[in-house]
Amino acid sequence: MKMLSVVLLATMSLMIPALPVAADSLASWDTVITGASRFKALTTFNNAAVLDHETGLVWERSPDTVPRTWLVAHQVCVGRAAGTIRRMGWRLPTVQELLTLVDPTRQPPSLPTGHPFIGVQPAFYWSATTFGENPDVAWGAGFENDLTDPGARFTLKSLPNLVWCVRSGHGGPDVQ
Repeated sequence: MKMLSVVLLATMSLMIPALPVAADSLASWDTVITGASRFKALTTFNNAAVLDHETGLVWERSPDTVPRTWLVAHQVCVGRAAGTIRRMGWRLPTVQELLTLVDPTRQPPSLPTGHPFIGVQPAFYWSATTFGENPDVAWGAGFENDLTDPGARFTLKSLPNLVWCVRSGHGGPDVQ
């Protein structure tokens, strides 16, 4: 009888589906961090990279200032090495990630209050996100608010625009 109980318990435990375990707590999804506490310049990157505590992304502190085509923008980020230990692993951000740095209520460049970034232009920056209806077009984000509102727009991949590389997050293809 004891053996039957053990077998039944073991069988029943196999029948109970495993509950998914969340890697990250969802408690922070509605957290908005304002001011200087949102960002931290990383000393291990010789202050050339900035951690965004709100998103968990690491951004270049000073984005590239040379306009490049979309394909070259990808190449620039993949080849990027930052800090005294020359950390690689950079990529072009998705449009959603790039938009986390746009604050349309601010003067150009439209960045969040308290940001530590240097040299950000009031211009359009590429994202890795291809426009789903046309593979020759990609999304990006504008940090200007003179003729156009800051935020998401798309343009031809063959046109030169600015590049701002990021680390961490999901990466990979991003077609909208």
